[in-house]
Amino acid sequence: MSIRVRAGGWRAAVVAVLALLGAVDDEAVPAELRRRARDGSKWTRQRAMEKLAALDEEEAWELVVRGLADPKGEVADTAQLVLGAMDEEQELARLTGKQGLRSKDEWVRRRVAEVFGRCARPVSAEHLLRALRDRDAEVRRMAAWSVERLARADRLRGREELRAFLERRAQSERDDGCRGRMVIALAALVEEPETGEDRDGASGADEAGSDPLGERPGAREALRVARSAAKDASTHVRSAAAHALAQEALLDQQVLGTLAQLACDEAPGVRWAALDALAARGSRDAFQHLIERLAEETEERLARRLVSLLQRASGRKHRRDPRPWRDWHALLPEDWRAPRGNAGGSDERPVRDAAVTTSARFAGLPILSQNVAFLIDLSGSMWTPGENGRLPKDEVGEALEQALRALPETTHFQLVTYTEQPRAWKRSAVPATRANVRAALAFYERAGERGTGNFWDAAMLALEDPTIDTLCVLTDGAPTGGRRHRLELIVPLYEERHQLRACAVDSILVDATSRLQDFWDDLARRTGGRSLAIEGTGP
Repeated sequence: MSIRVRAGGWRAAVVAVLALLGAVDDEAVPAELRRRARDGSKWTRQRAMEKLAALDEEEAWELVVRGLADPKGEVADTAQLVLGAMDEEQELARLTGKQGLRSKDEWVRRRVAEVFGRCARPVSAEHLLRALRDRDAEVRRMAAWSVERLARADRLRGREELRAFLERRAQSERDDGCRGRMVIALAALVEEPETGEDRDGASGADEAGSDPLGERPGAREALRVARSAAKDASTHVRSAAAHALAQEALLDQQVLGTLAQLACDEAPGVRWAALDALAARGSRDAFQHLIERLAEETEERLARRLVSLLQRASGRKHRRDPRPWRDWHALLPEDWRAPRGNAGGSDERPVRDAAVTTSARFAGLPILSQNVAFLIDLSGSMWTPGENGRLPKDEVGEALEQALRALPETTHFQLVTYTEQPRAWKRSAVPATRANVRAALAFYERAGERGTGNFWDAAMLALEDPTIDTLCVLTDGAPTGGRRHRLELIVPLYEERHQLRACAVDSILVDATSRLQDFWDDLARRTGGRSLAIEGTGP
């Protein structure tokens, strides 16, 4: 059977990329692909998902949808990725049947709810509402995230129906993560879709002046929900409020005051979200709040984030001292606006500040956090002796010992080793006392598990401790095992978590390929972390 492609569509681009990767083969026939889709090898099944996605055939899409239920992340993640290429209504309908949103498998429903947000054509509110009412909290969260992404891309049918639903549910939802994501989705529904146009020189509405809330349907209600969320007991929801209040559609005289309060929140993660929201506002008044916060911020990574935001918006190279920033701000005209590409966002430029010193380093990477979880990948080559006859695990152990012993006792730390299943040393982080450091090193020395490297579950386990604000990961860069395998999904999925529960990812990549380094660099930029590539396992 020949391969047919719709010219000019998004799928055509996907097919072209897959062809370059060798995924499209004129000799491949559906009968052979059916066999490969059920092969005993997960790698064969994964490649079959890619090839099936390039075919314009109903049976091919049916097999890909079935791939969502594969127990191996390599296969199910690939199916989830390629399903975003669906561009026909009858194809999208497959995602709502028994193999999709009606599946008894919660992981299938979670994957479908996320796929909606990447679909190449408009998605009906009917599909999203079903996912938003799902009994599983993660399905509801992914559905709300999809509503947000589709609204920004102007690929929604039934915005008003979704808005009416979220106005009610964003306040009654019991799960904190879902509630926060719904607050952001509601704000996105009343925002103008992204056009890609630069706003340099365009001031929009003035925070201290006109009130444009009446210009967008539902803006006043979305603002009321966001302000209420800013007072919520959950840090997830308060962070979401900051993200929601960054939207131009919710602009009014009191928004900056609310963001300024959130920027002083007791939770560092909420402060992180509020700082980015203030920078995204881009006004002179918003940046005054950032400068004043710089004078007060005690968390090292947040202070560095503030300097980065100010440097990017101003083009200046001032550092931690707030006085030159105040001088710069005093000279700005009242209608000044930061350039769109430099006002907030996920791109994090490293800040070099001679005043910032730390003696604690893990394999050469400075440890900037006072609440850090060390995640160490024990899969693969960690158990293969090097040319010196030593196990890489032992060399990593020496680097870990140097790092832990250099930590101030005021630092709280956790240690997680992972293969297929992650193992946490403690239930929560503990002070870096001599006794705790000795116990942590003994835990690492005893660790003998082998197998695949399940990074996602290790990260989620570490995030169960609400005090952790940094993951310091040592890995070869290639996740294996578990439900999450493809970094193309892991990076945006982790960023989605980071928005509501800020936790930077610092990574030390041992002998990783340049392609893998690119993914981890991207993850570091999106979360305010750093990534260091090294050869061998020594410090």
